[in-house]
Amino acid sequence: MYECPNCGAALRFDIPTQKLKCDYCNGEYDPGTYKTGKEAEEGDNFGATVFTCTQCGAELISTDNSATGFCTYCGASTVLASRMSTEKKPEKIIPFTISKDDCKKAFRKATRTALYSPREYRDPAFLDKFRGIYIPYWFYDASFNNDVTMQASKEYRRGDYLYTENYTTTTKIDGTYDGISYDASSSFDDTIADVIAPYHIAKMIPFNPSYLCGFYADTADVSKETYAEMAADAATEEAMDRVRASIAKKGLTAEVPASMAKQRMMLGTNCEEGKAAMFPVWFLTWRNKDRLAYAVINGETGKVSMDLPVDLKRYGVGTAIIAAVLFLLFNGTITMTATVTLFWSSLLAVVAGIIYANEITSINNRENHTDDIGFNAKIKKKKADNAAVRVARTAEKKRAGNKNAGYATWVIILWVAIALIVLPILLIFVSEFVKDMPGIMATIVLIIGGIAFASTVRQENPSKDKSRIYEPACAFAGEIIAAVMCWIKPVNDWVYYIGCILCLLGVAVTCIGIIKKYNVLATRPIPTFYDRKGGNDSAKD
Repeated sequence: MYECPNCGAALRFDIPTQKLKCDYCNGEYDPGTYKTGKEAEEGDNFGATVFTCTQCGAELISTDNSATGFCTYCGASTVLASRMSTEKKPEKIIPFTISKDDCKKAFRKATRTALYSPREYRDPAFLDKFRGIYIPYWFYDASFNNDVTMQASKEYRRGDYLYTENYTTTTKIDGTYDGISYDASSSFDDTIADVIAPYHIAKMIPFNPSYLCGFYADTADVSKETYAEMAADAATEEAMDRVRASIAKKGLTAEVPASMAKQRMMLGTNCEEGKAAMFPVWFLTWRNKDRLAYAVINGETGKVSMDLPVDLKRYGVGTAIIAAVLFLLFNGTITMTATVTLFWSSLLAVVAGIIYANEITSINNRENHTDDIGFNAKIKKKKADNAAVRVARTAEKKRAGNKNAGYATWVIILWVAIALIVLPILLIFVSEFVKDMPGIMATIVLIIGGIAFASTVRQENPSKDKSRIYEPACAFAGEIIAAVMCWIKPVNDWVYYIGCILCLLGVAVTCIGIIKKYNVLATRPIPTFYDRKGGNDSAKD
């Protein structure tokens, strides 16, 4: 504990003033130069208290002697086990500049339009549970100093002929990229780190343990070798883009080697060994039984990453009101035959099935930590040379803009547009000329729905969650009923309407499953970190 030299009370780091402050005598001290006699003796290390959650095994360190009794990572209200430890000092730190009040404002702004979020999200007592934590990071500096010789070409047209001119270009590159950073904690999900990035590396200052006063810090348990290749590749990609742009200014198109190793050799990439730093994060945890939702805010920039689960009761009431309004609106403006009504019901079923399959894919990726490099490197330590690098490069592509989630969303939008716009138009206008067109169209819908259902079953573990089978199966059953009726062509309209009701009931069951699975996707399982060894044990040079 850092004590005030005047009165002996505990000091805390005051964010607005960026000073160590005593709340009893109002004394203020510079945290960058403040030292205790014990700290001077420890040199490159500093004394801290390590708090361990008895439920999930997460470890947090603090220069204070008292714990909050609340685990940030699993949300458990528990007495944290504590022990004294000597931790290795990181080289740099970015102090908190965003206050807890700023976090509350950012949270309220982010949830303003989340009408169906849990009630706790609007409870001032809940928002007061924001905890300030310093997350350990590895940062890397890369440099380039080389004459880059590349093949380039220029194409132009004269009359009916296309000409290509080939050139050999040489570009001088001399520069550095400083502070390429990656989180060094397996507890801190890399997908969250990506969302709240970046930190302004220029604001890093020499580390002093006094900056931790009033805050907690996670322990580093991911080796710096895990991200070394990623850092080199990221710097190389950025530098190569600049070389390519320089050549493009001359009207030429450069021929860039596909291999990242060749690009690094061509540029003469030199990536220095990773250095340790601590970056500020505000953390808020919402817990519902065995699921968690995180609100994480960058303590330097205020950038927000937030899980937004849905309150099923509030969603049910809201949906019922919207459905009633839409029914009254369309009932007075649109008239459809029994066949078209049945066909529309099958379209709703296939859309529900596609969305359900996509959510199952996303859930599996989240639960298996597919994109969490630090976690995978920790779990698969023996395979780090291959597996971690492969996963790292996949994640690096995502950082460059290849966002799988966004891509999946556009795929769903495309399928919905085809299902709800193109197919009905074809059915209405073409059925007059092709006798069996309703059956053909319903069969197409059935095939699409079958692919979505098969995708769900393929990813499935029925013993773990049987709902993943029967929920999408209900929508698929509705598609089968619609296809059969469109082919047998019942004489009476009431048969079509019975089929329509059965199909819509299947859609309703699947939609309920979609909301449930969304809540799984919008939350996280309770973590387990009992095999962690943080601090000096895993953060050594």
